[in-house]
Parts: sequence; C-alpha cells; structure tokens
Amino acid sequence: MNTTATPTQTIETGEWTTIGRIECQRTARPITLTTGTRKRVLFEGRNGVIYDGCDRCENGTRWEYMGIHGGICYYCHGTAVRLAFKDGIEQAKKRERTNWKADRRREQKVAEQAAAAAAELVTWKAANPELARELDAIVEATQNDPSAVDGHLYELAYKSQRQPLTAKQAAYAQRLIDEEKAHAAYAATCRYAGVIGDRVTVTGKVVVTSFNEGGYGPYGPRSASMFLVVEGTGADEGVVVTVSSSAKAAFDAQRGDVMTITGAVKKHDTRDDVPQTKLGGRCTFVTVSKVETEPAK
Repeated sequence: MNTTATPTQTIETGEWTTIGRIECQRTARPITLTTGTRKRVLFEGRNGVIYDGCDRCENGTRWEYMGIHGGICYYCHGTAVRLAFKDGIEQAKKRERTNWKADRRREQKVAEQAAAAAAELVTWKAANPELARELDAIVEATQNDPSAVDGHLYELAYKSQRQPLTAKQAAYAQRLIDEEKAHAAYAATCRYAGVIGDRVTVTGKVVVTSFNEGGYGPYGPRSASMFLVVEGTGADEGVVVTVSSSAKAAFDAQRGDVMTITGAVKKHDTRDDVPQTKLGGRCTFVTVSKVETEPAK
C-alpha cells in the first residue's frame, strides 16, 4: 500500500443558502470535498472562509434542550457551523490530503499486524496440533452455544481461533478437555437404581451435602432437611443417588463418608448427562465408615 501517493481530490459546490437559527443566520454554500474515497462536507462563507458543520445540533438547535434558552447549541452558538479553515479551500484540501495519508498508514499498520497475528497463530497450531484440533472441534460443536461445554473452555476455544494461547492457557485448556473426556466416560458407565416405585439399597460415598432450611409451604411448616448425593461403590458402582431427609444420620453425614441408603425410587433424573436416582419416602441410613477429620486447632 502506497502511503506517500497524492490522492485525487474533487470539489462539488452547492447553491448559496441560509443556515443557522433566525438570530444567528448567515449565508453560505455547501462544498463536498472528496479525497480518494474520503468525503467531507464543508461550508463556504461570503468572505471565502471555510466552515465545518456542527455535529452536535440540527441547524443550530438542540431539540432535546428546548427548555434551556430555546435549545440553542452552545458549541456553534446557533450558527450551525464551526470555523475550520480561515485560509480558504486550499488549506482544507491540504488538511484532507494529510488525513487521507494518515488513514492509509493506519490501514497498512493494521494489515501488517493482522498478517503477523495470523502467521503466529499458524505457527502455534503447528506446534500444538492435538490441542488445536480439540479446540477447533469444540468451536464447531458448540456453534456459539456456551452452555454446551465448560465456560472457560468455551472462551479458550474461541480465543484460539483469533490468537495463539499462552503456555498457561494451553495447559489449562488441555486440563479442561481431559476433565470433559473423563466426565463423559464416567457418565457413560452410570445407570439408574431400579424402577420407579421399587425399594432399593445402595452403598456408596457421599459426595455432596447441602443443608435445606425449614419454612412454610402450601401445607404448613416444613422441617429442615439435608440433601445428599451418593455415588455407588462396589456392586453399586455407576449408581448415583440423591435424597433429602431429616434423619439424624443424614445431618451427621460428611463428604467422603461411606453409607448404605435404603429407600423407594421416586424419580429418574439426569444432571450433567449423569443418570441420577432420586429416593423418597422413609429412607434409612447406615454409616459404613466415617471420613477422618483433623481436630480443630
């Protein structure tokens, strides 16, 4: 791109007209100065001075401020123009040539930066082919749907389409991909425990404990309860059970405890593609082993 060439300039002159508010009117004619592909509308006064149109008002009036001094524009004082080039049209043409060249230099710099970034991205993808392939597949699979994968992985995948990832970002993305694969493999091995209505017994490790406060429901007061998520172990491996109970054993449960829970299958649910069996009715809890906790200091 040649940034030193002189652009072609043309001038189109309009008819003399009156511009500005009644109390500030002046006679001028519009001049359209075209420099290359850049256009600028100016106004020429009777004295040969070139004015620039005011970009803050409409013919000297700001209609949204009609309650303040009749809406007069304080930027141009109601004249609808601002003094731009007191030395005439030749000064305006020189300024526009300078601006045109500055635009060309800016465009050239942006193009060079874009080319360098593209080359850097190609080099990064060649150095990390497996990760780049995984991230490209995520972009193609999600199709601007961030809920399809982990939010951080979604951002990194789309960022990798524009610029190379840093070493830390690449390591983090790889870890998230490995976690997604491990979760998908785990979800494929999970199953429901019995059919709805059956009473089942599941032994597993407590992975989630959440306290639910009591309150008032449509049928009167509700007692406080503990929500547990238990992942089956041994013969029950692959079974995930959820239960809400007010039993003392449920309140005493901690993450990592191994428990045997017996209850009726109330619902077959799915969370994060993992089948979960919700138990209801009167459930019984037997603690098989407690997780070791460090004494408070």
